[in-house]
Amino acid sequence: MTPRRIGALALVAIALLLGDIAFERIGAHAIVDAPNQGRVIASAATVGGEHFIDVGPPKATLAVEVVEPKLPPRATIFVLHGIRDQKEGLRHWADHLSEAGYRAVLVDSRGHGHSTGDWLTYGVQESRDLSQLVDALAADGPVGVMGISYGGATAVE
Repeated sequence: MTPRRIGALALVAIALLLGDIAFERIGAHAIVDAPNQGRVIASAATVGGEHFIDVGPPKATLAVEVVEPKLPPRATIFVLHGIRDQKEGLRHWADHLSEAGYRAVLVDSRGHGHSTGDWLTYGVQESRDLSQLVDALAADGPVGVMGISYGGATAVE
């Protein structure tokens, strides 16, 4: 082998190694870093129709909106969006549920939409958050969950 060929092979090996390291670091962060990583909300409150409720640990503040039916609700249904989405994308479901007599609770999952939170756990922490939301909203009577994709993982967790 010529020195030139050895040098070229060494450069290829270095490029592959650096590419693997970069992919590991960037790729891993791409699937666990929340879209709103580092977002801060001054305090839990209600702004317009949106409620901000503290959950955790780890601490996060979730943005929720309650859509009430015209008559007393038959049940409360939590409506959960997919990954890197937000509650507004499922408003049509909340409207349909409300028209059918259900209280619909649109939720921005941890680290999405108007909520805070730094990490995505694909339903593990998010299901604990949902349990805390049920308590914080004092949801009485039957409670259900409807989730799309990432929200479905939370619903079955």
